Amino acid sequence: MQPIRIPVSSTMLDVARRFAEAACMGGSSSVRGSDRLERLMEDQTVGQLGQMALAIWKDGHLGEYLIQRAAANTYPTHGDGGADLVGSNVDVKSSLMRASSDWSAYRLPVRPAEMHDGWVYVLALVEPDLSAVLLVGFATSTEVSAGGLEQGGPFAGAYTMAAADLRPLPPIDWRGRWGMA
Repeated sequence: MQPIRIPVSSTMLDVARRFAEAACMGGSSSVRGSDRLERLMEDQTVGQLGQMALAIWKDGHLGEYLIQRAAANTYPTHGDGGADLVGSNVDVKSSLMRASSDWSAYRLPVRPAEMHDGWVYVLALVEPDLSAVLLVGFATSTEVSAGGLEQGGPFAGAYTMAAADLRPLPPIDWRGRWGMA
């Protein structure tokens, strides 16, 4: 399995940063400690890029992403319940590739509060220079929770699944459909 690489244009990065700024509300982190606030903008941008990449993979454009973000910004303290595609059961878990450039070294983490029966979780890894997002694969809530909760490390208390064990996203080629090939 190879991840699907979605390049990030300068326009996409600008849009991601604008929506990330709107989403910066503080809060707590299960991974971060005292550096939570200083890394908040970076974390939010990485999350936005992962969500954008999924929308581009699914539709070939950012339309659904923009609709979902507009709704989230209208009610910023309500949350989206984890749905990263409008009205769906799909939750994108994004991470900046700090520890390794090897996508297979990563894990898909889902905290118990974010785990919903019948949902699908997608792992999106953002390259360190923010130039691309790797859509690694997906797993169902049943598959992710099968291994139990992590006992230690940065994902202590979360369900995790190795990136290499995820199901691949099916390839969709929008270029041929729109005459862009």
